[in-house]
Amino acid sequence: SSIERVKKFYEFGYHGTDKKGRPFTIDKPCSFDIDDILAVSNKEELYAFYVKDYEKTLHIRLPAASAAYGQRIDQTFNLISIKGFTMKKLREKSRNFIKLAISIGQDNYPEIMGKMLIVNSPFIFRGAWTILSPFIDEKTRKKISILGGKYQKELFKYVDPENVPADLGGECECPESEGGCYSSHKGPW
Repeated sequence: SSIERVKKFYEFGYHGTDKKGRPFTIDKPCSFDIDDILAVSNKEELYAFYVKDYEKTLHIRLPAASAAYGQRIDQTFNLISIKGFTMKKLREKSRNFIKLAISIGQDNYPEIMGKMLIVNSPFIFRGAWTILSPFIDEKTRKKISILGGKYQKELFKYVDPENVPADLGGECECPESEGGCYSSHKGPW
């Protein structure tokens, strides 16, 4: 599928749970060039993937996390590493990709995100945030914290180090045979 081809460039996925039992999702949107993604996929396929993934979270991941923790879990904990961010990453095609991902979530699944940390944020990202933040409703913006490269202390308040991939300062190194941490689908689901 085109999403399998996208995963060759773009590191993202669910990786265990946070300390509250919420599914822990990691996204590294600056790890690829948008042209690489658009060469193997299109907006319709990406839209369908995001909707399918949200539905999987709603109907499979959240119920499985609830069962595993013996209480209702109805939100996720999101970590977005923007290491490698440059203003070039915000050219029109990239902005459209970001807007697509944000709009699907906040328009159709607004309550799913419990907390989001945006980490490895360079100083220049503050300017970019002023461009992006108007597309994010205020209720969602309040759930987002933007941190630089020294984020582990804050992250580990929410997620145990053994659930955080080593490349993000944690202790997990899922086997490559399972696709590594970003494709392992590690969790109670």
